[in-house]
Amino acid sequence: MSASRPWAILTLLVIAETISGFEGSMMLAGLGAWMRQYHDPIGVGWIVSSFFLVQAASAALLATLGDRFGRKLMLVIALAGALVGSLISAFAPSLSWIIVGRAVQGMAGALLPLCVGLAREQLPAERLPFAVGVIAAAAAISSAGGFMVGGVITDHFGPQQMFVAGAAAAAVALLLSAAFLPSSRPKHELKQLDILGGLLFVPGVTGLLLVLSNLGTWPAAVLWGVGLACLGLLGIWWLHERRHPVPLIDVGLFASRDVRLANLVLGSCALGAMGITQVSSILLQQDPGTGAGFGLSATIVGTLKLPMLIVGTLSSVWAGWASGRWSLSLPIVVGSAALVLGLGIGTIDHDALWLVILAVVVSNAGTTALFAGVPNVVVAAAPDQRTSEAVGLSQVVRHVFQAVGAQCIAVLLAASTVAVPGGHGGVPSGRAFTLVFAFMTLASLISLGAALTLRRGKGVRPAADAIAAI
Repeated sequence: MSASRPWAILTLLVIAETISGFEGSMMLAGLGAWMRQYHDPIGVGWIVSSFFLVQAASAALLATLGDRFGRKLMLVIALAGALVGSLISAFAPSLSWIIVGRAVQGMAGALLPLCVGLAREQLPAERLPFAVGVIAAAAAISSAGGFMVGGVITDHFGPQQMFVAGAAAAAVALLLSAAFLPSSRPKHELKQLDILGGLLFVPGVTGLLLVLSNLGTWPAAVLWGVGLACLGLLGIWWLHERRHPVPLIDVGLFASRDVRLANLVLGSCALGAMGITQVSSILLQQDPGTGAGFGLSATIVGTLKLPMLIVGTLSSVWAGWASGRWSLSLPIVVGSAALVLGLGIGTIDHDALWLVILAVVVSNAGTTALFAGVPNVVVAAAPDQRTSEAVGLSQVVRHVFQAVGAQCIAVLLAASTVAVPGGHGGVPSGRAFTLVFAFMTLASLISLGAALTLRRGKGVRPAADAIAAI
């Protein structure tokens, strides 16, 4: 392997992973505009939730198929889905079709586990912790960049036009990956492929979110009936995956203590803290005449993402470095503590602009540290041939809890609203934002508690189970 080849491969993986962050965050800059247009916090919340739900399914399905049939092939398929979904949303005639396009874009959820798997497959073992940190940093950078670009496009061309930029970025990444990324090693395991296991949980979670979204609207009997049916469906899915000889989502991986705790940290973070951009975008753009908000333009809100970009990048790179040099758990503990601090500030006071920005920056640093640290724990605990599957399982946890968290936030924002003159609905009140920050802080406390119980080993595995050098 030449000295330059690992860096070329890492560059291609970084370009591919940026699409996931770009697609995930860019539309958040338009939430304030969509809120003003539709006056429907719960409906706008589905723009976020639909994306995360499909991300969860694609992280499970495409990541496992990548382990078995070739990670490059599945990477190209995921990028193609991101491109098609962007085009659907760009030309959508209604909010419903925007949500449909966002759901298709969710195929980008497979990009992180596939990129990590390709890094492990193509790069020397000693460079892997750093590479994982860089890939995670790419997600943070693209997330911030997508938010900034989305803000400018929203103010000058309308929020829907940001999806045109998303389609262009996905097309570039798709062409570069298909043309220059080295082919991976497919295993061609065709027997007992568990497609059902990768998809069965999605209707169960979606149904529960519909129940959550329609509390006070649907009759109690319908709420209970749908809720219990969805819980039963999730129970069937769990038993199916436990009993299947080759499960697509191997819930048995949770038998590893560190994998279980790392995913609890990630799930709690996704439930609460990862919704901070969703909340801050609405809060910062909302008319202060409503009693909450600062009336900033989407462009200014996007520009305020710059300090988050700088802090998030440094946090991710540091987390990858610290995982290999000191302890796998250190970045996770530090990140969880930052979440509690940042979101606690927002709970106590979100009436001053500088305090809101401080809360967002601190919590963003914690999120990116976790985002870089958790995959290293999972990689260290997983067998080499199942790396993408194990990381994909974590992404299922992350995206499912992000979808649930996004809808919980939407419901809390809708729980206390202020009427808008001439509108058909309302916008969140100051009390609603307090409830949301308190909810995110509570979830972060759970994350911190789990992080403190992780073992403090370094990112070096026993020789018999070491990461194979390519």
